[in-house]
Amino acid sequence: MEMSYISLGWNISGTLYKASTNTPTKAVILVPMRGFTRDSYPISFITDILGKMDNTIVFAIDPRGTGKSTNLGNYQSFTTDDYRASADDIITARTALRNVYPTLDTFYVVGASMGSSAAILAANKDNRLSKVVMISPGRSYEGVSIDRAVSDYMQPVLAVASSGDTDAATAAQWVYSTESSPQKQVKIYRGTSAHGTDIFGQEGSDTPLSSVITDFLK
Repeated sequence: MEMSYISLGWNISGTLYKASTNTPTKAVILVPMRGFTRDSYPISFITDILGKMDNTIVFAIDPRGTGKSTNLGNYQSFTTDDYRASADDIITARTALRNVYPTLDTFYVVGASMGSSAAILAANKDNRLSKVVMISPGRSYEGVSIDRAVSDYMQPVLAVASSGDTDAATAAQWVYSTESSPQKQVKIYRGTSAHGTDIFGQEGSDTPLSSVITDFLK
């Protein structure tokens, strides 16, 4: 189902994948890489979440400046402040989902690459985002530093990267060593250099990324 909401003047569009119940209690928000749209998350991953997590909805968004979320411009002209402000769109998504489903009480966010920066910044601002998955994180994408947010956030974080994507792998290990939750996890995929959502399908004989994420979120 198509769903949109207003965040600081931006019309943020996304696809809402409904639960089997009209009274879901959990929501997973998916944030793509810089320049990518909601469709960069494979439908098999979304189906995996819905199949393994009871009473859960999934909301995959086009970040501001991409896809259908371009009423105020395109990401290619963004400044560091514009990218940093995209974290607010995730917080507003939580509110928008709660308005549709008042039964929601648990919110998780999955971000890829630049989207992972937005995810941890949002969660550090709003602790109702109670688990974060960071796929191919970077300590400073487009000038947006995650150092303070990772240090301050105290709830579960999963950091994922490919070993051949050396900057992201180093950042993922740093997130794991720095974040303070006892439930934090890190997963490095060997034998690939895939970045962000491109890791899906490139895991070789290792555990599929979809399973790693859903098992962490359950």
